[in-house]
Amino acid sequence: MTERSLQVTYRKGRAFAAYLHLSHETGEKSAKTVPSPDGLLVVDYAANEQPIGIEITAPLAVSLERLNSLLATFILAFAERVLPSASNLWVQASLNQKQRLQQVFFPDGMRFDGKKLVGTGVTLPVFNYLSPVSESKKEVVDQTGIEPVTS
Repeated sequence: MTERSLQVTYRKGRAFAAYLHLSHETGEKSAKTVPSPDGLLVVDYAANEQPIGIEITAPLAVSLERLNSLLATFILAFAERVLPSASNLWVQASLNQKQRLQQVFFPDGMRFDGKKLVGTGVTLPVFNYLSPVSESKKEVVDQTGIEPVTS
């Protein structure tokens, strides 16, 4: 597995070009390149349409926000592809990919008592954004609409 890394080429002490390697299977080659309209970023895609790297043709002209925005689009595209078929992803994943996926869903791991899964230490972080239901109101239904209003 090739991990994320940044390779920068310098000329006369200044960053001349850069390549951001994204996580992908070792040996995976670029099957398609897609340049940005201004040519400052060129994304390399593997045969399976996964981005494997970003060439930054002029590092001093590309802001960190622009690069982060591009990476965020990759993450969203990945989530849209994976979430509807997470079980297929699990079946097809390598051991390393399964461990990484498990770490995303269960950051503190899972508890197993030797016979069955007992539970997880924490909730998936994305669920922390959901507001909790108040104990006093969780079984109360608004009466308007159930009984006709009289008066």
